This record gives sequence, C-alpha cells and structure tokens, in this order.
Amino acid sequence: MASTRGRINDAPLYIDDSPNMTLVEIRAKCRRLKQREGLKLVVIDYLQLLTSGKRVESRQQEVSEFSRALKLMAKELQVPVITLSQLNRGAEQRADKEPALSDLRESGSIEQGADMMVLLREPRTKKTASVRVRRT
Repeated sequence: MASTRGRINDAPLYIDDSPNMTLVEIRAKCRRLKQREGLKLVVIDYLQLLTSGKRVESRQQEVSEFSRALKLMAKELQVPVITLSQLNRGAEQRADKEPALSDLRESGSIEQGADMMVLLREPRTKKTASVRVRRT
C-alpha cells in the first residue's frame, strides 16, 4: 500500500478542485500546465458545474458554449479533453432504462462538439455493467 501511495504521489497528476472556476481560468491553468509540465490529458468533472461568471440568456446556451470552448481548447493544446456530464431523468421513464444522447442534462448540443460519447448506466445486477459508445 505504501509503495502504491508513493507511485501515485510521484505521478505527474494535477488535480484542481477549486469551486466556481470559470472556463477562462481552466483554460489559463491548462495552458500553463502544457507549457511547464507537458500536459497530456484534461478531465472536467463535470460540465454542468462550470460557470461563466456572467449573466446569460439561458443555462442551455451557457453549457453549449462550454462544450464548444472545451473542444477549441483541446485543439489548441493538442490534448484530449474528457468531460463528464450529468444525465437528466429521461432514461428512467423508458422501459429499458437505457441512457440516450437526448438524456444529456441542460444541452442538446453537447454531443455536437464531441468526438465520442460514452454513456454509463447502473448495472441491473451487481454482476453486469453496461457501456454504450456513440460516435458523433
């Protein structure tokens, strides 16, 4: 356990869980990490927790702008950006309970900017799991 903890502590992993970070702040931090540390991957947990810090017409529009800006950041920094997103309760209303792209919360445009979508769902039993990969 101690050796595993040591490897994790020595790993080039940077976690920033500052509350209420704006996308401008995230992009600036990622640029610095790319320049200083050779940033290789960005994970955003989760998209709907981001804030623009300004008044917007609608939350859906704001989330769409985040999605688009993260795509541009990925291209600029030449690193993959994995963005977690919450689903609405739409799947619970369906008989098969399978999540669909239309279940993405607060935006119909998240999938438009994504290269790939992976939908996870709770297993029906503890022995099975379900993952759906959707190319966009």
